[in-house]
Amino acid sequence: LSISLHYCLTKDFLEKYQELEVLGHGGFATVFSGIRIKDSFPVWLLTFAFHRSSDWNGKSTDVPLEVALLIQVGAGPHDTESSITPLLLDWFDLEDELIMVFEKPENSMDLDNYLKTTDKPLSETHVKVIMKQLVDAAITMDNKGVFHRDIKPHNILIETSSEEPRVRYIDFGCGVTFTPGQRIYNSPEWFMYGFCSAEYTTAWQLGVVMYQLLHNKLPFDCDYKIINQNPPILSISFLKHYKDRFTLEDLRNHMCHQQVTFQI
Repeated sequence: LSISLHYCLTKDFLEKYQELEVLGHGGFATVFSGIRIKDSFPVWLLTFAFHRSSDWNGKSTDVPLEVALLIQVGAGPHDTESSITPLLLDWFDLEDELIMVFEKPENSMDLDNYLKTTDKPLSETHVKVIMKQLVDAAITMDNKGVFHRDIKPHNILIETSSEEPRVRYIDFGCGVTFTPGQRIYNSPEWFMYGFCSAEYTTAWQLGVVMYQLLHNKLPFDCDYKIINQNPPILSISFLKHYKDRFTLEDLRNHMCHQQVTFQI
């Protein structure tokens, strides 16, 4: 960027948004609470020290991949509602820094913190409400060609303003790359063969999340157990060979018609 363009983009951001306080750090990003100045609308501001370039239909573009993924799933600046992830309202590419501005839902936190506040396993009814939304959103992402890769409670936002909680995915920082997410959420084929299938890996990661919701603990605590230990079984969502595992549609049907319990 030229100095003048960098100045204009920075000035544009400062005229539109105000940073309030740091909410957290993760990887290469920092999260701030903030407001949109014209109407005091609450927002999240994510700043990245670097970003990845993206390809659209095989052609390289200047749109950062973190932004392109959200546009592709229908949660970009021109969209009005998303069941997959909070809306991206705006973004600023300052060359040495990417700033992404998101809507900030009221009474929300990540699912990891939510489980810590409850400090006990959730009821089966509660788990079904959460998992149905997660599976439906995962199917939509899969149909749109977006692979989150890092589904875990820390990357799921839960809103508790209404009687029925609403959940959506956040943090697409590992999306469509070969960078694995948190290791204990990876499916066996990643460790055994060095590859993973988008749909079957997503189904595996959702199975791990569901186990946590039901038992308030992880089913595995190391790579060895993911590969070698007979895991707790939710029907066939945890089978080691990915071709024998639930598809996302299978998982959705199971959620509608079966008990969400594990044999342990």
